[in-house]
Amino acid sequence: MTLGFPTNMYHCIAFDELDEGAAFIAALSRYLSSPSGSRPGTSTSSVEVFAATMPESRRLMVYLSDVALQATIAGFGQPAVVGLCAGDALPTHRIAILSDAVRMPFGKDDVVRRITLVEADKHNSEAATPQRL
Repeated sequence: MTLGFPTNMYHCIAFDELDEGAAFIAALSRYLSSPSGSRPGTSTSSVEVFAATMPESRRLMVYLSDVALQATIAGFGQPAVVGLCAGDALPTHRIAILSDAVRMPFGKDDVVRRITLVEADKHNSEAATPQRL
């Protein structure tokens, strides 16, 4: 899925395990797809959720737009946000998971599969690229 280059500020939530972060994203996707999860507030910004794995670990960083954070608070309470990140400072290997255009309910395994497939594709393309000696 391709989204426009993010220009907003994103709220970062760190998860020690990929499965834990994927379960959070899946729950948020189901909440946003439900009648009670209709767009919170009257903000003109959009729902955006990105995820990025940390190199050499199972740690997952999840980046929420303001509207996605509002939905998280409305549905589940205040998450443990570890910081703010400007859109142009998000990791280049991030994966777009949710947006206004894509609001479908995911299961945890769906999210894990999307993240691991993108990661596998990234590693395969790096392996296929000849390195200059």
